[in-house]
Amino acid sequence: MVLRSILLECCALSGTSHRASDLAEELSRIVQEWGLERKIILAVSDNGSNIKCAIEKCLGWKHFNCYAHCINLVVTKALENNSTISNIIQNAKNVVSHLKKSTVAWEKLKRYLEQAGKPIMRPLQDVPTRWNSTYYMLERLLLLKGELNSAISNLNTNIPVLSANYWSIIEKLVLVLKPSEEVTKEISGDRYVTGSSVIPITIALKSALVTILDSSEPLPDDVEMRKQQNQNRIFQNHLLYPDRKTPFGPTITKKCKILGPVVPHFLELWLKCNDTVIPKSHSPLEWWKANKNSYPHLAILARNRLNSLATSVPCERLFSAAGNILSDRRTRLGVRKIKQLLFLQQNLKNKA
Repeated sequence: MVLRSILLECCALSGTSHRASDLAEELSRIVQEWGLERKIILAVSDNGSNIKCAIEKCLGWKHFNCYAHCINLVVTKALENNSTISNIIQNAKNVVSHLKKSTVAWEKLKRYLEQAGKPIMRPLQDVPTRWNSTYYMLERLLLLKGELNSAISNLNTNIPVLSANYWSIIEKLVLVLKPSEEVTKEISGDRYVTGSSVIPITIALKSALVTILDSSEPLPDDVEMRKQQNQNRIFQNHLLYPDRKTPFGPTITKKCKILGPVVPHFLELWLKCNDTVIPKSHSPLEWWKANKNSYPHLAILARNRLNSLATSVPCERLFSAAGNILSDRRTRLGVRKIKQLLFLQQNLKNKA
């Protein structure tokens, strides 16, 4: 068993065709053209109400909210709910904006970096539509801290020098945001199994944040709420990863009993008998392929479950690929030709 990522189609929708019914119609058309009506196991999308309605209500498919989107929403909401942090981030954005607009300011910062023997690094702006961009902006500002303060203090500008207290809070923010950034990168791949990582990554992220914040207080309800979404399917993915053993709690046992009286005993036996440890670089799908004769029924279940991705990031990346194809020199390409080029580019790359 090998995990493959295949692009079936990337189609253009008019500005008025983003209703749930329109999206469902396009998805249904694509699935029918490829003869996949009976093979849809799970659909992953962002948290937009229109696409969720199209998948869940119009098409009746099982749906999972993009895990990376959920993390980004939780982080964004947490930052916005604290007025002090919001103010600091806005000041940081103002500093970056000035350095990007003013040639004089940038040249002065560049000169200070050269004098300090540091690499020339431009500040990064926080962009709301880009995940973790607040983290990247603050992290870069910390690297430029000394030279940035010197440059701003020697400029005739209204941009204030960030105080020592501001810098202290920025350092703590970077420390708190780093685990979320690492998790987003880890969970956003499409060449390896990610659906089975949602539960352990959520637990690890929560533990890391509690440790960093040095608090035993529970995290905001958003984290708990999003962790519970689609728990049954995600738990199946988690459990079918060969080296993960999780004792059954009352909630999971109850879910298993609904599926049938034999299921909990069957899974308990699997947990007790399996003592496999798989290196991170190895695919669990390969393990199941090698051990399908020992666990024939579970191997079939693993094949149908472990291929579920945790995020819709691979689809989001298509916008960048489409933008590269539709460059200034190729603006006269028609929609049909762009679809063909994108299809070939993505699938030839994934085949390599």
